[in-house]
Amino acid sequence: MKTSKLSLKKVQNINRQIKLYGNDIAEIVDRDDEAKIIKLKSTTVFYIVRDFYEFYIDNQSLMNLISKTYWNVEVNEDGEIFNSLVGCIGSFGSLWDGISIKILTQKPFDKNQRNDLFDMFKQNYNEPQNSINEKRIKEEIADEVVNDFLFYCCQGCGDSGCSGITFSIIKKENKIFWTDNEKINI
Repeated sequence: MKTSKLSLKKVQNINRQIKLYGNDIAEIVDRDDEAKIIKLKSTTVFYIVRDFYEFYIDNQSLMNLISKTYWNVEVNEDGEIFNSLVGCIGSFGSLWDGISIKILTQKPFDKNQRNDLFDMFKQNYNEPQNSINEKRIKEEIADEVVNDFLFYCCQGCGDSGCSGITFSIIKKENKIFWTDNEKINI
């Protein structure tokens, strides 16, 4: 298997969605440091939107590689897929990013790190709607090494049960592989 070049690129998803909805926007409200709520005139529905970092593998968007492989569709940052899913890096704050980096690099969490992360989580995410995230965060940091990673998730709640795309992370010697165990191996 060849060695691939990995990079990250910031996706200005909030600005993209403001442009997308344009004149139909009734109100834009800050939800927290990472998210905005867009309320539309034409419906009672509101959208929680977030910026995020997209993975690029050999200068190709990971979401585009996934879309071509599974749905035979090419997407870019303007693609509809980003109306509901966001990359998990850069979208839910430094706590999520720290956990993500540990998982992606297959670095183990020691007991102190697990306790610190959970304490930080409880301080930052004590709203009732975050109960699903609290369950997930406990699961994510419970093991010393986590072998699955949620690359894309619901931009409203971040929960994999809502929607998402997960890959297994495998470390062999000094190399790390991402695989869906079916069609994609990076």
